[in-house]
Amino acid sequence: MGPVGRRSFLKTLLAGSAALPLACTERPASGSARHVDARFTDAVSPTRGHLLRQPVDPTQFSTATEATVDVLVIGGGVSGVAACWKLRQAGVQRLLLVELADGLGGDATAGETDGFVFPLGAHYINVPPVEADCVHEVLSDLEVITGYDAAGRPVVHP
Repeated sequence: MGPVGRRSFLKTLLAGSAALPLACTERPASGSARHVDARFTDAVSPTRGHLLRQPVDPTQFSTATEATVDVLVIGGGVSGVAACWKLRQAGVQRLLLVELADGLGGDATAGETDGFVFPLGAHYINVPPVEADCVHEVLSDLEVITGYDAAGRPVVHP
């Protein structure tokens, strides 16, 4: 088959576009849309998050504790936890991480509803390229990377 000319390409594109509505065999549902029973998997987070935009009585909260820190990390997701790890490696001692949720991990956590466990975000890390030396450092420290083969590729824990 030889090269396709511009005119032939445009005719084919136009014919295909004109036939597209014929591919839809289902008719839209008549009446109102179906109700989908949806709920938050972590019902606490939306409540806490909305406190930022609503007037709140300060007496609803426990007394604040004052602390002096060198670094404040906001968010305990993967990036926040990795930042704390790196800062500790660099010798920062007075470090505070604040997190909205009850646990760490952010989107790299799992949820469970009615016995069904599901991911809430990323649960795996691709083998990082050689240039991602900071990722190699973290994964080596966590003993995910156990060494390197003769070609310099990381060997990961099984």
